[in-house]
Amino acid sequence: MVIGQCFAAMGFLAHECLHGSMVRSRGVQTALGYLGFGPFLVSPTLWRTWHNQVHHGKTNMGNADPDSFGTLSRYRSAPSTRYVARLAPGSGHWYSALFLGYWFVFHGQVVLWIQAPRVRTFARMNRRRAIVDSAVCAAAWAAVAVLAGPVGSLYVMVVPMIVANATVMSYIATNHFMRPRPRPTTRSGTR
Repeated sequence: MVIGQCFAAMGFLAHECLHGSMVRSRGVQTALGYLGFGPFLVSPTLWRTWHNQVHHGKTNMGNADPDSFGTLSRYRSAPSTRYVARLAPGSGHWYSALFLGYWFVFHGQVVLWIQAPRVRTFARMNRRRAIVDSAVCAAAWAAVAVLAGPVGSLYVMVVPMIVANATVMSYIATNHFMRPRPRPTTRSGTR
C-alpha cells in the first residue's frame, strides 16, 4: 500500500513538473517525468503531447480529447469505443468495478499505440522516442519481476500498481468524468 501511494505521489509530482510549474530546466523536467511516470509506462515525450498539448487544448471535446470516451456517433460506429465504454464506471458491466485499479497504465498504452498514430494532433510528437521510453520502462518492470519472483512481484509490483492506479484515477475521475462536455461554439465564437 505504501509503495503504491509513493508511485501515485511521484506521478502527481511528474504531472506538475512536466507542466513546468516546478523547475525551468527541460532536462530536469524530463528526468523527473521518467521517475514519476516510468512506473506507469508513460513516457515524458508522450505525456507532453497527450496531456499538455492535446488534452488541455481539447478538454472534454468529444473525439478530440484523448481522455474522453468520445461522442455518441463514435460510440455507435466504432466497436472498439463500445468495448472501452464497457470498462468505465457506470457502464453496468461487472468488470467496470476494476477500472480504477488499472486504467491509467492501460489508457497510457491506448494513447501511445492506438490514438497517437491516428489522431493528427499527435503528428508532431516523437512517437519513436515515446515507444522506446515505454519499452525501457517495461523492461525495468520485467527485471524487477525476475528479481522479486512470483510472490515478491505480487507485493512489489502488482498490488502497488493497483493502489497507484486507483489513487491517481480517483483524482482524475472526480476532475474529468463529472465535468459536463462543453457545448460547441458557432463560427462567430458564440454559444
